[in-house]
Amino acid sequence: MLGPLFLWVTRSAPYNRLTGHRVRGIGHTVLTSPVLKVRPTAAFSPPMRPDVIVFTSAQGVRHHPLDPAYLDVPVFTVGDRTAEAAGRRGYRHLYSARGNLSDLQRLIVTTVPRPAYVVHFSAMEPAGDLVGYLNMSGYEADRYVVYETEPVEDEALVRAFQALPALDGIITHSAKGARRLAQIISGRRWHGIVFCISEACAAELREVPGLLVEVAARPTEQSLMNLLRFHAGRRGVPLCSTTHDLSRGAATAPTKRLLATGAPLFFANDNYPARDLKSRTALFDPSPDPDDPPPTAA
Repeated sequence: MLGPLFLWVTRSAPYNRLTGHRVRGIGHTVLTSPVLKVRPTAAFSPPMRPDVIVFTSAQGVRHHPLDPAYLDVPVFTVGDRTAEAAGRRGYRHLYSARGNLSDLQRLIVTTVPRPAYVVHFSAMEPAGDLVGYLNMSGYEADRYVVYETEPVEDEALVRAFQALPALDGIITHSAKGARRLAQIISGRRWHGIVFCISEACAAELREVPGLLVEVAARPTEQSLMNLLRFHAGRRGVPLCSTTHDLSRGAATAPTKRLLATGAPLFFANDNYPARDLKSRTALFDPSPDPDDPPPTAA
């Protein structure tokens, strides 16, 4: 039977703690150890008042230079969590695409009249060329880099490396983080399931041997949690032999393929000789974590 898993949350701080908080709430056990670290850059305010401000991550909201004079400027975000983060900074007019970059582009071009001055506060390496797309679509758009990410050194991942043989699965939130994770897994012959928030993450891991790659139906934290709920937690699911219950839209394509073979799914962790979670307690994060942000923190 699918059941509670021991999962490594690789998301960057401080939002890794938030994801860990949510995963524990489903019933899984969590290790939080980022594979990327975030470094703020020298951020500048735009030379004139923007008509629209865009954020594609909560980190962008966190690190951008806040100008109180712009709090009434419409803010467009890639998802609800980023919109909530902008709202906590004081922005009053929030529009969430509730999806990925393509959804955000579509929301802007169907909502904002041209020519508008659009400012995107972003990472050093954005997921796509939003500003280029907007400029070609008739807007005047500028990108301001407010943070960058870089791989965490191996020395800072000792705890995760020690836990790796005991892990049932790993959770990843970005393509760059997934790329770093692929390097880690490839060198240590770990096999198991990786839960990806987007297809961009999954693309970095599909060629790594020994992995079952699962992708959230939508590139949102809520959709990722729904995927993890399918993999049981405290909510029991049928035995793998009752495949009819798992083939009506609940299971993702890789899982359906395994179900079709009749093979058991993760009855035990083959990486680790101990078969029960209690024997791996020393590797777990403490729960509840007093430093966990509230569920609305990102």
